[in-house]
Amino acid sequence: MKKALLTLAICTSLFSVSKAQYTDMHNFNLTNGGYPYASLVYSAGLLYGTSYFGGPNNVGCIFSIDTSGSAYGVIHNFNDTLGAYPQGTLLLIGNKLYGMTPKGGAHDSGCIFSVFINGSGYKDLYNFNGTKGCNPYGAVILSPQGKLYGMAYAGGTSNFGVVFTIDTTGNNYKVILNFTGANGKWPFGDLILHGNVLYGMAEEGGGGNSGCIFAVDTDGTNYRDLHDCSFAQGWFPHANLILAGATLFGMTPSGGSQDSGCVFSIDTDGNRYNILLNFSGPNGYAPFGSLVLYGDILYGMTSQGGTHDSGCIFRLDTLGNGYHNFWNFTTNRGVSPQGNLIRIGDKLYGLAEAGGGGKGVVFKFDTTLTTSINDIREATGSINVYPNPSNGVFTIGIRNGGALTSSNNTNSPSSNYELGITNSVEVYNVLGEKVYSQLSTSNSHLLIDLSSQSNGVYLYRVVGNSGELIGEGKLLIQK
Repeated sequence: MKKALLTLAICTSLFSVSKAQYTDMHNFNLTNGGYPYASLVYSAGLLYGTSYFGGPNNVGCIFSIDTSGSAYGVIHNFNDTLGAYPQGTLLLIGNKLYGMTPKGGAHDSGCIFSVFINGSGYKDLYNFNGTKGCNPYGAVILSPQGKLYGMAYAGGTSNFGVVFTIDTTGNNYKVILNFTGANGKWPFGDLILHGNVLYGMAEEGGGGNSGCIFAVDTDGTNYRDLHDCSFAQGWFPHANLILAGATLFGMTPSGGSQDSGCVFSIDTDGNRYNILLNFSGPNGYAPFGSLVLYGDILYGMTSQGGTHDSGCIFRLDTLGNGYHNFWNFTTNRGVSPQGNLIRIGDKLYGLAEAGGGGKGVVFKFDTTLTTSINDIREATGSINVYPNPSNGVFTIGIRNGGALTSSNNTNSPSSNYELGITNSVEVYNVLGEKVYSQLSTSNSHLLIDLSSQSNGVYLYRVVGNSGELIGEGKLLIQK
């Protein structure tokens, strides 16, 4: 495999769009699915997703489609008994998809399922029963220890929802947190995991009964109410958080200065809650999905507002500057997106809940930038990454503002860099989910092993020991 050296240049300006093209890749027609509320996942040239309705039983399906839009196929149809009306995003582990449905199953309270990517081996891993949670609308996530974590919207001791864990085999289901109202109620979205801490949002409850942002350890201890939502600062959060360094980013569908929702940031310790953007009609409103971070640019969608009041795709930077609405949905091209975007190269992919043929669409947005989003930014210092692409194992050398020094390792590229100080290195997938993190050690090269991850593009960030951004860029896994 050819070794590629990423040379990082300082870049402080926002990207400007020189060309953009929206493509309606697939129109749902109920027979092949309909009304998708979730987001897509990507692996090896294929996108996987779910639709809430459609299929022979009209209770939803799982589908795949290639990135050109030419190979759409239904890989599983739900049937009530084994789950119905999927709304959460799928989790891909190896060649198997994991997900949840809010209805159906043995008690019509939803289930956790797995299925191979070819559609075979569908298995109902766990049936919710109310006592230990019911009606999950989000996704499950995977810990490094091989445990799945998720949330159920209702059920539990107070019927306000739960946080749970379960093995990938369907064994050892355990409720680790019962929502009581005071600590939040009715969690709608997904959890994110950093170290041994789970972060999430509850749609209502908390100190103001308008929703909250919370953290809890993976064993269910040390619950923290990080922020109680309010009208002025955005309330009734409905989706997921994303994490960058020590900062969480998210959106609310309502509240804020225009009661149209907002984009916010908050530190992981609950301090420094900031409104980055208040939505309004022209710039979109009512975002029900989550954000995606590339570099210091946040991408997202609103379900309403924009030029045609059908939702829009937007971006802004992590300081709340440079807002740009660069696509307005229309009835004949898809309307009211509810989920998240994913980015592969210079293309954004997503689902619109309605429009197109009337039952929703899979879309692609091709963004050609004068400064490509794939260009790598750096605050201070320089970074050497090799080999890139690789089979999942990368070496990073970092200079923190000082002179580069040569190592004695003659097997690495000619300009080898020593790590001058302690740095934190984090790697994110195309959904903005952190898949890897570690601290580097002084005077050594840092080896990053992502061999357990799927093929595709990943974003790395290097943060210095005083919190400054040293550099960031992309890693390409090709096995």
